[in-house]
Amino acid sequence: MFLVFVYLCKFVKHSKIFFKISKQFRSARGTLATKVRDALFTYFGDVNLPRINTSAPPIEISKWKNSNEVRKCYNKLFDDKNKVLAKILERVFGKNIPKPAHSAFAIAVCTSILNPESDRIQLSEESMKVIYNNHLVSIII
Repeated sequence: MFLVFVYLCKFVKHSKIFFKISKQFRSARGTLATKVRDALFTYFGDVNLPRINTSAPPIEISKWKNSNEVRKCYNKLFDDKNKVLAKILERVFGKNIPKPAHSAFAIAVCTSILNPESDRIQLSEESMKVIYNNHLVSIII
């Protein structure tokens, strides 16, 4: 019985540590996502990419995402000639070369926000995982 109690105490202790670390990572992801959003909108400017409130109603988000300005910006992300994504990443990370995981996350944020096929601009953990993994694989390959 005593061993079970000791094990439970260790489990609770590790769970608290895990929760604390998990919370710190979530905070870091949120901070990075904010930096990426700011860099994205700053790069394109208000003339080319009008700002939108993340809590706007779905119809307003859909209209915004399907606007010509947003579609043009989304297509420019993948224009190798102008290296738009590289320039946005430089605004986020400076001259430091980011790790592939950080680059993939930043690219996932940009594409999630601007993708006209998606009806959301708020980044959910589930949708970000898929997009992130796709970009991480293409960076590593």
